[in-house]
Amino acid sequence: MRVGGGGSIIFWWSVSGRPHLRLRLLSLVDMLRLILVLWFLSFSGVVVVSWPSRPEVTHPASRATSRVVAETGPVSAPDTTPRAIDVALTDYLTWVAGTSTADSSESYRRFAAASAEAYAILRQTKLDSLAAFRDLHLAAVRQARTVLYPFAGGDAIYPTELFPQADTIILFGLEPIGRVFDWRQRTIAERADFLSKLSTAVTSSNRAGFFFTLDMGTQFADSTLDGVLHPLLMYLGWRGQVVVSATRFDPQTPSIDRPGDRVARGIRLVTRPATARRETVVEYIRTDLSDVTLARDSALVAYLRQWHDPVVYLKAASYLLHNAGFSVVRQTLLSEATAVVQDDTGFPLTFLTERFGSVQVFGWYDRTIEIFKDRFQPDLRALYERPGVPPLNLRMGYGGRPNLQYATGPVGEAPDP
Repeated sequence: MRVGGGGSIIFWWSVSGRPHLRLRLLSLVDMLRLILVLWFLSFSGVVVVSWPSRPEVTHPASRATSRVVAETGPVSAPDTTPRAIDVALTDYLTWVAGTSTADSSESYRRFAAASAEAYAILRQTKLDSLAAFRDLHLAAVRQARTVLYPFAGGDAIYPTELFPQADTIILFGLEPIGRVFDWRQRTIAERADFLSKLSTAVTSSNRAGFFFTLDMGTQFADSTLDGVLHPLLMYLGWRGQVVVSATRFDPQTPSIDRPGDRVARGIRLVTRPATARRETVVEYIRTDLSDVTLARDSALVAYLRQWHDPVVYLKAASYLLHNAGFSVVRQTLLSEATAVVQDDTGFPLTFLTERFGSVQVFGWYDRTIEIFKDRFQPDLRALYERPGVPPLNLRMGYGGRPNLQYATGPVGEAPDP
């Protein structure tokens, strides 16, 4: 392009797109002509020369981010891929849950059908009602992250239903852990015998809502059905879980794997839904929680104290926390708990009202079963005689009509409306 007749300024675009200029000295007359031409063109809207634009000014943090992206690539989305499962233990879980497709025997097909029916009945008669009740009255409990469940036996079904967002659920009981029954190496008759024993062992829990302590003492002392690991995995399988990992441990050395089946007091199961990433830790610790035991087991007391704001869950607990001989665990749990969900067999009401600012009651309470008639609490009965106590339409404890107490908040704090 020529400007000013004599080609005073010549420009072109290089391959890189940047303008290159070539200048020639101008006479005074030519300079005046050029100024007049540029002045005229500026009013006519014609663009004469396009100079390189000024570099964009960016915030130092933006430049740093750009540099990181340039060096490492764009930031990737969070990994949502579920962790790999423990294939062998998940295989066993599906087998005891009645959902395995690997056992084609007639006896297993019958067990699978009976298992599916038992779970359907359990959902219809208890779990669905419990979930609806929880969402209506115990919304805060739904968000609990850690749950301590003393005197639980092999009951994994109720805490996982009641506390669906929990990261860690810890069960305590007197029964041994047990070891996996290697069903693939057994005859059809041996497998059928084992599954029959397992079905019998969980009948009371399915129907009454709890394991009978005396029955567990014999049922889980069998050479094959040798501990609570079997119903634990059965119930987790019913809830559609798979096992990511399993570690045997002792509260005295909680970070060290103790592979000896008869040595370790605890087992830690990391589980997740079959098609989801979110994991839950379910622990079972075999221990006696009486003062006599805890007096010489400071490691277990420290283990109970390490959890941040746990919820304590108690049902069908034989009123053991009413006894002077369980004062250590009672005080430890009360001092650490952010809330308590229980029936009347857990903490006496006097301990709850001393520790928590709010105690809500649900269901009915007018008596205990005959064997525990000396544990009747007149002050608890007085709470239930107040008008407007919400009903509890499911059975999961002693007696015909259920009761539940929910204690939360520090003393002096007004309860949520």
